[in-house]
Amino acid sequence: MKVSTAIAKKVLEQAIPDPGKPKLVPDIDENQKRQERMEYKLARTQAEREYIMQLFGGAGIEADSPECAGTAWGLFNAVAQYYDHEKQTRSMEGVYADALFGQAANAKAKVFELLVARK
Repeated sequence: MKVSTAIAKKVLEQAIPDPGKPKLVPDIDENQKRQERMEYKLARTQAEREYIMQLFGGAGIEADSPECAGTAWGLFNAVAQYYDHEKQTRSMEGVYADALFGQAANAKAKVFELLVARK
């Protein structure tokens, strides 16, 4: 199934959403810290989606092959390549745990679910 760049971006925005706004508390300094953390997470999330789009657009492993280029399978592979092989983690155990149970597993499952639903 072919997937346009616009659809791929929408799928990634749904599967890897922006962080929510922080809850306000009476302490102004704490609110500032929470806002800064949210802004950092937002920038990181947007950078992750942009990088996955680069992988999908041809920079990923076999992304430019006729079987993968511009397809749902190519987008899923770009997400899997990023989370399983390229995202920085502190340890190999962290990579494995994330791939099976963490953010990586959730993102891959959500992308797969959204792409299958588009059929």
